[in-house]
Amino acid sequence: MKRVLHAALASAALLVPSSALGAAAAQDLVAAMDIPSNLLAGGISTPNSSPTMFDVRSSLGNFSAQNAPTTALLSTGNVDNITQLQDYDYPGSGADTSAGDHATIQFDLAVPQYANSFSFNFNFFSREYPEWVGQAYNDTFEVWLDSQSYQGQIVFDAFGNPVTVNNALFAVTNPTQLVGTGFDQDGATGWVTTIAPCTGGETMSISFEVYDVADGVWDSAVMIDNFQFSETPPPGDGPWTGDDTPENPISVFFVSPKEGSLDGGNPITLHGVNFTPDITVFVGGTAVTDITVDGSDALVLNSLPSADAAGVAGGGPVDIVLTRGPEEVVLGDGYTYWDGATGEVPPRVTSVVPSSARPDAVTEIRVRGIGFDVDSAVSFIGEDEDGNPVVGEAQVEVVQELEGGMEIILKTPEMASGWTEIVVENSNGLISAPGYPFQFSSDAAAPPDNNGGGSSRGCNSIVASSGSPAFLLLFLFGGALLRRRSR
Repeated sequence: MKRVLHAALASAALLVPSSALGAAAAQDLVAAMDIPSNLLAGGISTPNSSPTMFDVRSSLGNFSAQNAPTTALLSTGNVDNITQLQDYDYPGSGADTSAGDHATIQFDLAVPQYANSFSFNFNFFSREYPEWVGQAYNDTFEVWLDSQSYQGQIVFDAFGNPVTVNNALFAVTNPTQLVGTGFDQDGATGWVTTIAPCTGGETMSISFEVYDVADGVWDSAVMIDNFQFSETPPPGDGPWTGDDTPENPISVFFVSPKEGSLDGGNPITLHGVNFTPDITVFVGGTAVTDITVDGSDALVLNSLPSADAAGVAGGGPVDIVLTRGPEEVVLGDGYTYWDGATGEVPPRVTSVVPSSARPDAVTEIRVRGIGFDVDSAVSFIGEDEDGNPVVGEAQVEVVQELEGGMEIILKTPEMASGWTEIVVENSNGLISAPGYPFQFSSDAAAPPDNNGGGSSRGCNSIVASSGSPAFLLLFLFGGALLRRRSR
């Protein structure tokens, strides 16, 4: 049975018409939400609220601030009574019965020019659970927005219900999860996220409110934290509230094929897990509308946009971005457009394992990417102590196909310690650009004994001379890359 302590207080709490908090306390409360003070456009008001209903905390029980070190706390009663499990019998006569019914903090914010949305985290607790589930008169948490992009209440569940114990978000009801909160025998939403639209450059008004509907007996509280603006619009057309940590997050393993012509129109398949029909996919910033979910492990983009529409009219790599609600997965340089009129697709390196090697020993590494041919050569471009390009030729062992790409297994040359660029050259003279960074370091793991110890087996470094045009390009290209890295 829920613990209820009778109040010995006979006087009602003070009603204050506005600015109930002192200026410093009000600023501290807004700062605890992580709102920069320079974005405040005017004062902070707390109409018809008691100063005892607000506090700045680092945690409440096991629930810590989402963005350390502090979070704002609003209560329908005295915040000091929360962890003492104090409520009042209906109709009650203590400080929590009438004056403690409505806690409001409101202010105007100057929206940064880049922003298309803002978000914050909240955690709503209520002693109304479980006694008053299904009833209309529950404590409620609301956030009211007046923006050029949206006007109205912005926190509700997927069914449009306001935040009360009847809300689908009200899911934390295990007492072991609530120890020390003061709502140990009650319930909470846990930390959830609200994302709402705004317009860059405007001044918007926002009001956070937690209040009783019919009585002042069963108290509730809300933690508010991690307020931030974003250039990304909210999911859908309006405000969204939910748990932004998905139970089954999207994961992409590889893309096949990973390259194609400038015209687009061809299909590609994303292989991974937890694909669903509500995923939106962007290629180079352009949404792909023709999508088929082939089970949960394959997502087919049936017709890619052209290179021009994807933002690389002359060809090149583009990002593939998958979004679902607030979830976002980015495959950097996930697909490459190329001009078929100029020949085959140039090689491109996407990963190297391991990412470093000892300078004085042969190490087997795997260079993965696209567009390699069976006669691909691999070079490591570095600099000597005078800043002159130095090229080490790798000993290529195997060039093989992988799902979604290709792999070159090679032995590293001896190189001086420091950063180099890996460059792959195909037999037709096409070269990977940009070069892929690789470090030679004495701290790198020693190669296995079966690699032949420290012998380079004839793969010694060579210094550029009047060689082929391809090697001249390598030197010029590598020097530019290394100069860029040294800045």
